[in-house]
Amino acid sequence: MGKPIIGVTSTEKIVSPDGLMVHSSVSRHFAQAIIKAGGVPIHLPVCTPDMAETYVSMIDRLVLSGGQDVQPSYYNEPNASDSSLYFPERDAFEFALVQEALRQKKPIMGVCRGIQLFNTAQGGSLNLDIHGHQNNNPELLVHDIAVEKGNALHTIFGQKGAVNSLHHQSIKNLAPGLEVIARDSKDETIEAVQSKDKKTFLGVQWHPEYLLSINPKSQQVFNYFLSL
Repeated sequence: MGKPIIGVTSTEKIVSPDGLMVHSSVSRHFAQAIIKAGGVPIHLPVCTPDMAETYVSMIDRLVLSGGQDVQPSYYNEPNASDSSLYFPERDAFEFALVQEALRQKKPIMGVCRGIQLFNTAQGGSLNLDIHGHQNNNPELLVHDIAVEKGNALHTIFGQKGAVNSLHHQSIKNLAPGLEVIARDSKDETIEAVQSKDKKTFLGVQWHPEYLLSINPKSQQVFNYFLSL
């Protein structure tokens, strides 16, 4: 049996002053963590939703990476007037990827935006703006998380772990089929969830991919995901 193929979603980044050169973009640290865990990473460019079935059929697991805010209109809240916060084409493609991965029974991991998108796709909602969580240094351990017993994160971190924090939104209403497995130790913001079957989905609100050299436990999160 070959190594598992892990699809990692990406965003787009303008790289020329005239806006004509646009690159697919995702942190290389995802690939590093996946390779070290024994997998083969594939970056998925933003495509139309009809491409989701083909892409999901090519991979064994799906990682929803971080990035733009999920449009609030998906959970019946008005979008902000600042359109730069959103990437509608990415939302549509990743919603389709989630549905296909669920249909094809491929495990999904969500990181930051990824946990929020999956929760929204499954009928949950988000807090539009929270304070004290958007630190711009991805390699800085900002706060502790309190981890519930009886899940993989507790096996990795124990009852408490230190994480970075790059988000200004968070899960508000939890989608059916999900359970909270970690919260911010101070304000109880939801920091990690998993599907109740403990196999379909694992989501973390922080960015473990940026902490691989700072906290070895971060690599173990990817190791666990690839073991599902």
